[in-house]
Amino acid sequence: MAPLFKVRAPPSGERSNKIDLTGYGSSNLNPSHSRDATEKSSKIRRSKGLNVQYLPFMIVGLVLFAFYSMYSAKYRSGSVMKDISNNHAFGMMKQQQQQQQQQQQQMAVPVAVGPSVEDEKGLAEKVATLEKEVRSYTPMEGMFMENDPTAQKMISELQHWTRALILSRYGNHNTFRVALDLEFPPSIPDYNDESKTGRVVFEMASIDLIPCSVFYFLEIARTFHKGSFIRNAAHVLQANAISKVQKNMPFQEYSPEHPHKKGSTGYAGRPSGPQFYISILDNTNAHGPGTQQKANPYEADSNFGDVVEGMDDVVPRIHSIPQKEFLDRSNYVKITSMTILYKEKDHYDNNEWKEWKDSSIVTPS
Repeated sequence: MAPLFKVRAPPSGERSNKIDLTGYGSSNLNPSHSRDATEKSSKIRRSKGLNVQYLPFMIVGLVLFAFYSMYSAKYRSGSVMKDISNNHAFGMMKQQQQQQQQQQQQMAVPVAVGPSVEDEKGLAEKVATLEKEVRSYTPMEGMFMENDPTAQKMISELQHWTRALILSRYGNHNTFRVALDLEFPPSIPDYNDESKTGRVVFEMASIDLIPCSVFYFLEIARTFHKGSFIRNAAHVLQANAISKVQKNMPFQEYSPEHPHKKGSTGYAGRPSGPQFYISILDNTNAHGPGTQQKANPYEADSNFGDVVEGMDDVVPRIHSIPQKEFLDRSNYVKITSMTILYKEKDHYDNNEWKEWKDSSIVTPS
């Protein structure tokens, strides 16, 4: 077998460290192989050159993409924060409502439901005492009645005992209605063609939501003497009612579960009552939280029910009076009577509403 390479000795008298490899693999030193290697090396150099050439553009692209990602995240974050801000008052009030309901469920009503005068007197005195405390309380600096912890605790207790008083005085019924009988003035356009009288019926909201507002209106109806619709505005029909209820509401009771939508009923003024109104438009954004007093984002008009009869015929007739806003006495729509109605709890599926008869000897203070 031939050696892979031969080492030649240098000429005599000379020394050399070079090794002659001319004999190495002579059969493998193919010129075409050398060209292929050269071409591959050239391609690699060109590829590296191209990569280096486009590197600045790649860096600029990455920087632009990073800025775009940061801006998009900031924009999305801003949109979310804006939505949170717009719904903050509603969410806070909803949370407070749930906390109040949990507290109320934990408190047991310490009186049997029924017509007992002794129980009713005791409850009325308890409610009157708590009302006085709520009215006289001043929230902590920077807070409001709607988010002051002490105020909310006092309000929750007042609501609890007010529910007990409603059940004792008015009975353990699913809900209540109040019918208002009306007498129209001659100035109404259809006075000679249609009935000179009419009726609207309010259904009270759940006492689990706004018991003080419901109780307040039931008391107005129970001790009613006379009243009239005195304002014909573009968004509400406002009425006054002369009764033994002379005080305003002890606080602005409101629930987001019973908003000021079209056909709802609420109390006018700050503090609310005893005048009330029918919303003839959706007044959610006019009478809801933060709409009447910009300094307090939680406060809303107190509300108590909805119109369930007369919204399509009687209410438009009231609104048809030619005079707008506050009316002259000659244009008042008189309220001739207010009647409290109820359904038997075990017969709530039928349509029979009964007139509630007042057996109470306790009158509002």
